[in-house]
Amino acid sequence: GQGEEKVQLGCAVFRDYKLVDYLTPSETRGVNWLRGRVFQGAISFSSGSSEMKDTVVEIANVKTKLEPVLTEEGAAARVSIAITAGLVEYLSEEKGVDEQVMTRLEEKCSDEVKREILRTWERAQRELQTDVFQFGSKFTAAYPYLIQIKPEEWREVFLNMALELDV
Repeated sequence: GQGEEKVQLGCAVFRDYKLVDYLTPSETRGVNWLRGRVFQGAISFSSGSSEMKDTVVEIANVKTKLEPVLTEEGAAARVSIAITAGLVEYLSEEKGVDEQVMTRLEEKCSDEVKREILRTWERAQRELQTDVFQFGSKFTAAYPYLIQIKPEEWREVFLNMALELDV
């Protein structure tokens, strides 16, 4: 309804029709970054060397491009994510925000998004052993002969898949 705020609190992970575990909100957003399903929200991150998250940007637009790659060496997911965001909060002793500061903030924001994605990627491969990103359908579209492989075989491909990430 009008005036309601919808918040994603995480999601369940299933394998072979059985509940495996739950993803945290951060891990869920990691999945959504790779699936091209982040449309709005805020990203908070540290602008300097401290761990304190002192900067917030609001997402205006996100474009995610996935290129499935299959070679003799194995599978790789080449993912490029372009984020357009506006600076909402920047707590710093610096006076003003010049081009150099903005470049640094963009890099720090990209680093935070990469961290979120890579934490989820590692957990999906090592702990959950499940393609929560639904890359199987993307690889099948690019390589139609993959439709013939069994789910266990796809799981093995996914578990050994490399992620090439550009944010």
